[in-house]
Amino acid sequence: MSIARKVVASAGAVALLVGSMVAVAPSAAQALDRTYGSLVLSPVGPYTSGQVVTMSWTDMNPANGISTGGANVLPEGQPDTRSNSGGWYIGVCVGGVRGDRLSGGPGDCISGPSGVALDTSLKTPQFVFSSNALPDGSASMTIPARGAVAGFSTADVSGNRCDNTAGAECNLTVIDFRGDGPRIQIAYADAAAPPVVATAAVASGTARVGNVLTCVASFTGTVDSRTYAWYNNNVKITSATSNRLALTAGYLGRYVKCGVTASNSAGPVTTTSANRYVGAGTIALRTKPYIYRTVKVGNTIKTTNGAWSVAGLTYRYQWKRNGVAISGTAARKSFYKVVSRDRGKYLTCQVKVSRAGYASNTSTTARKKAA
Repeated sequence: MSIARKVVASAGAVALLVGSMVAVAPSAAQALDRTYGSLVLSPVGPYTSGQVVTMSWTDMNPANGISTGGANVLPEGQPDTRSNSGGWYIGVCVGGVRGDRLSGGPGDCISGPSGVALDTSLKTPQFVFSSNALPDGSASMTIPARGAVAGFSTADVSGNRCDNTAGAECNLTVIDFRGDGPRIQIAYADAAAPPVVATAAVASGTARVGNVLTCVASFTGTVDSRTYAWYNNNVKITSATSNRLALTAGYLGRYVKCGVTASNSAGPVTTTSANRYVGAGTIALRTKPYIYRTVKVGNTIKTTNGAWSVAGLTYRYQWKRNGVAISGTAARKSFYKVVSRDRGKYLTCQVKVSRAGYASNTSTTARKKAA
C-alpha cells in the first residue's frame, strides 16, 4: 500500500489516496501547495496479531513540509512547534472517524515502528522530520495481541473494541500532521487454546529387556507438533527423543516412563506416563540341540547349540551318562570322547544359554546309547 500526501490549494476538498481507500483531507482553505514525501506500507492489510508491518519512506524534506498555521495546533489539541515540518503518525489505535478526520482519541494508540524516534510531547507514534531531511529508509512494527499492551485502552470508541473479546477489532492508523489518513483494520482471530490431553501418556508394551516400549497419548484441539521424553529412574534420557524406547540390559531392574508434549501457537501441554519396572528378558528355544557323529567308545561326539530367540548368547555344556552329570572338564565342552564306562549307557548333553539382562535357559539333547 502506497500512501502519498499532497496538499493542493483548490476550491474543493483534497483526497488522500491509500490503495483503494480514500480519506477526506482538509479543505483547500487550510492547505498548502506542497508534496512532502511518500510512505509505503507492506503488506497492505488487513492485519492480525503478530504480523509485521513495514513502512518505507522517501523524499521526506522539511522544505516541502506543511504548516499547522499560526496557532500550531493539531486536530487533537496537541501543539506542533515545528512550523515547517512534515510526516506521519503511525500506531495501532481504537478509533472511528470523527467528521472527516481519523481519530483514535488521546491515549488510544500504542507504540509505532521500533527504531523510529517518537516525540514524547505527542501521544501518537510518528515519523517526523523538522530541521533536516529524513533520509529514505524503513522501519517495522509488530501488530500486538489484543489486550497485550499495558495501558492500551479497551474502551469503546465509535463501536470498535480492541481487547480480548471474541471478534474484537482495532486499527492501524496512518495520519499526517493534520490528522488525515487511513484506518486499516486489524481483524483478530479468536485466541487459540493449547491442546487438551484426552488420554494420558502410557508406556505401552512388555517391560522386559530386549523389548521396545511405545509412548502413546491422545489430545483434542489443534496439535502442530509433538515431542517425546523418556526417563530412567526419573532421570531424563537425553538421547531418547522418539516415541519408542528399546530396553537394553542397562535398564534391568530400573523404572522407566515417558512424556509427550503437544504444542500449538497457544502453548504446550505435557502428559507423563506411570513408571514401568523393567524385568529380565527371555530367551526362547527355537530348535533343540542334538548329538551328531556315531556314539561309540573311542569316538569324539559333538552337540549343536540349538536355535534361540536371542543373538549374542554365551553357551555352556554338560554331558551326562544315564542322566547323571559326568565329572571333569572334558564333559563341559561342546564335544566329548566316548570312554569304555559309557558302553551300553545313554549319553545326553545339556546346553545352557545366557546373556546380560536376560534370564538364562537350558535345553537337553535326545539321548543316544553308546556302543
